[in-house]
Amino acid sequence: MDKRTQAILDTIDRHLVVGDRAASELWDVLTALRGPDSGDANNEKDRSTVHVRAKAFPRTRAEVSRGGNWWRSAGYHSRFPGMDTTRKGFTLPDYSHFGAHIRAAAEVLGLE
Repeated sequence: MDKRTQAILDTIDRHLVVGDRAASELWDVLTALRGPDSGDANNEKDRSTVHVRAKAFPRTRAEVSRGGNWWRSAGYHSRFPGMDTTRKGFTLPDYSHFGAHIRAAAEVLGLE
């Protein structure tokens, strides 16, 4: 692992271990950054996960919009061109396990 990656993880860990509201909100957002990988995954991600990522990381969204290539190597795919959250509106998913994570992040990020 790159030393910078470990340093970032250590920083996150220091914030989470406090156990306060900020730690809880951080955890809510982190756990919603991944979407479902099966079933109606593409539509579910387009309606929720993509919006959470864009709101949580606005500078990254701007870089992707400018055509930044690193995003693909980070596990994001060209089907999210520019993370254009205006193409489809944000919708809260059902009350599944995934939906609970998205709902918590949406509240923290003001997406509701």
